[in-house]
Amino acid sequence: MPTRHEGLEIGDSSTTRLSLDDIFFDWDIYPRAKIDDFTEEKYCNDLFNNGIKLPYPKVEQIGESAYRVIDGVHTINAFKRRREMHRLQDAGEHIGDPLPDISDENLNTVLCLIEEIPEDEDRMLHSARHNMKHGKALGADDYKKVARHLYTKWFGAPVTKVAGELGIRWETTKGFVADMVADYDRQRAELILKLDMEAKTQEEIGRLGREKYPHGTGWSQESISKFLAEHQNGTAKAKKNGSGKLPKPDNGKGSGEAVRVTRPEEEEQPDNGAKKEALRVIHCEESCMTTGIQYLHQEVRDTYLRALTKLTEITWAKELRFREKLRKSENTVS
Repeated sequence: MPTRHEGLEIGDSSTTRLSLDDIFFDWDIYPRAKIDDFTEEKYCNDLFNNGIKLPYPKVEQIGESAYRVIDGVHTINAFKRRREMHRLQDAGEHIGDPLPDISDENLNTVLCLIEEIPEDEDRMLHSARHNMKHGKALGADDYKKVARHLYTKWFGAPVTKVAGELGIRWETTKGFVADMVADYDRQRAELILKLDMEAKTQEEIGRLGREKYPHGTGWSQESISKFLAEHQNGTAKAKKNGSGKLPKPDNGKGSGEAVRVTRPEEEEQPDNGAKKEALRVIHCEESCMTTGIQYLHQEVRDTYLRALTKLTEITWAKELRFREKLRKSENTVS
């Protein structure tokens, strides 16, 4: 029975016939969250139906006899599925109606469009743009995958930049990368505080920040000055809230309970005046040591607080023992 598959399929001048075995799929640049088996099966059935022609897959040559799919993964897989069905028929294992005859060349090759993509162009974004124009539409999970890929590449960039590249609302994009944005904000805050403690100028902080996060925002002198002012105001309020208490975490990830450093040895010493002064100094140091703690991840913050509590208790115990020894020495002399 004559079919459209009997002769060699002819493409136009822009297509190149490639062996299916030379074409591969690269998950690292694939814009979809998963392969759709149903779409593959439908495309495979289309190959057997007279008059239905699939779009030419687009590939990028990356080596001798090596072509990476840029657009048309489901199409390539449909051609490979058709080839496997014929192999099963040749082996006597095919179930169903006999498959139409097809030449070996048509069975093992596919007409493709070979693209030359600029080196600096992101392959996943390039592939996603092809998929936005035709074929199976990209879903929310697909856009999320591409958005997170781009934000990783442009870490700290405005969410509007990623949204603009994908052609979707920035509110939707922000939901896709919210945790990554929070991570950048935390890293930025930690770096600013660290460099500020090293007595770097705001100009130097901005320069070093841009070097570490070339796509990141918030490194202008105005932004850094505003951040440090807000941070200093927060620290001042924490000190005013009461001695011996650490500021509550403000990122919604902690328990929200203030932490009080306990010292069992305090009640054993009668030297109340000296003790109060020493406690005032230690509490001030605690507040300084916990500056910026709200920017740490909860697990790291908890570990830091436990270590700080233990260190404070040990230090205070040594101080009290030293004072007791000094007091006994003074009594002996007198």
